[in-house]
Amino acid sequence: MLEWLPLSADDFQNEKFGIKWSEIGDKIALGKKRKFTEILEMPGMHEKIFGPIDRGGTRCEICGSEEGVREEEKGRMVCSFCKSLEVLAKEIGKASYWIETRKTDRRISEKEKVSWKEAISKFGVEYAFVEEIDKDLKTREADHISVYKLNDTYFSNIIPGYKDAKSPISFGFKFLAKKTPYAIKEIPDIGGKIYKKEEIKEFSDLANDSEGIKRWAVLRADVDNLGKIFAEGLSEDRTISRVSNLSAMLSLFFKGWMEKIYEGDDYEDSVYAIYSGGDDLFVVGAWDKMPKIGKKIYDDFRTFTCRNPNITLSAGITIAPSEKYPLYQAADLAREALDKSKGLEGKDRVTFLDKPMKWDIFSGEVTGLKENLKKLLNAGVSRGFLQKLNEIDGEYEKQKSEHGEASARYDDRYGRWRWLLAYVIARTKVSNENEPLLRETEKLIRKNIEYLPIAVRWVEFITRKEQGEKNG
Repeated sequence: MLEWLPLSADDFQNEKFGIKWSEIGDKIALGKKRKFTEILEMPGMHEKIFGPIDRGGTRCEICGSEEGVREEEKGRMVCSFCKSLEVLAKEIGKASYWIETRKTDRRISEKEKVSWKEAISKFGVEYAFVEEIDKDLKTREADHISVYKLNDTYFSNIIPGYKDAKSPISFGFKFLAKKTPYAIKEIPDIGGKIYKKEEIKEFSDLANDSEGIKRWAVLRADVDNLGKIFAEGLSEDRTISRVSNLSAMLSLFFKGWMEKIYEGDDYEDSVYAIYSGGDDLFVVGAWDKMPKIGKKIYDDFRTFTCRNPNITLSAGITIAPSEKYPLYQAADLAREALDKSKGLEGKDRVTFLDKPMKWDIFSGEVTGLKENLKKLLNAGVSRGFLQKLNEIDGEYEKQKSEHGEASARYDDRYGRWRWLLAYVIARTKVSNENEPLLRETEKLIRKNIEYLPIAVRWVEFITRKEQGEKNG
């Protein structure tokens, strides 16, 4: 998204520059909600875009295009452009170098036509993501070549070998969150022979990596009040260099450090970094890993910002209803969850299982209650215990509804849900060894009754067996 604002010499003064920075941020945010409006204003484009285009041909299963569609493995129908993006994803996942070649008269090969490379070439540039640098780089003709080491600042060792290169070459490094999970898969060839090949995990693979229900999930997060941070956060010291440095530091976290987080032992092979940069991120992975990785991201971000109370992060986590649920729809649901986190005063929240809550509540009481309930089930308590807890929550919600606005002033020390909870706890049989755990769980419920349904659903999902597992 590109936007611009006119600036006068006076706008470069400290206070005014911060205001202008905030204005351009708002303009970009608005532009993102009105994508391609300029195209619609062009003569004839409205009919071309919204007019009938169906010619009765085979459609791409990804974008719906009828151009260049061919059958892939497993009977998938994919167009040339979408196929090129799949190849790009594989290349980025394995890449150690990003090579940028600028050449004004670059010609597109037949293989590259109708691909992402053709689109980029319109700007006079070629990108390549490779594990090793091509040997012909020294003899390649170009206006300029830039070689970037990915997620590694040590690149000086490769410079001496290109001092006598035919074209000017520069070297540097870039941080890029490109975490991609792989799996060895058995693939049949045309003759029916099976061979093994390392492939990027599909969403069904991520779902199968989950504990309990087999689902994948989306995590979206971004910095709270970013416009206000840039406009007011530096007070009177809003010089160009300070504002630019603040932007660069945020980008360093989301592009650089995020890759380290994704490589954590608990979720290394179950997380796919769709996007991470600037001030936001978009991650797909096994559903049970998303709460854990979300909390890790939040904790590291707060440490990175020296726990500044004015620089916080909000997130939204959405579990896909099924393995084949469209990613774009899950992404929209995660965006709605993120908006719900930001819709409350103070922000600095996460929405999980459709419930927004402060991060400390989520990682403390809610997670602790979830762990206790899981331990009780593992100790032999029946799943019916969870159903009884749902009934207790229903009684609590009924009480709130009956008292309406007065519920905040209502003394519920004798509320029926409390007596129902005491009865359920008394009727739950556990060993002497687990009696303290049961009592601790009761105290957590009494203190955090508002979040009880989140913990219960969380445990239900973790401990539920899929139909295939039951039959297997």
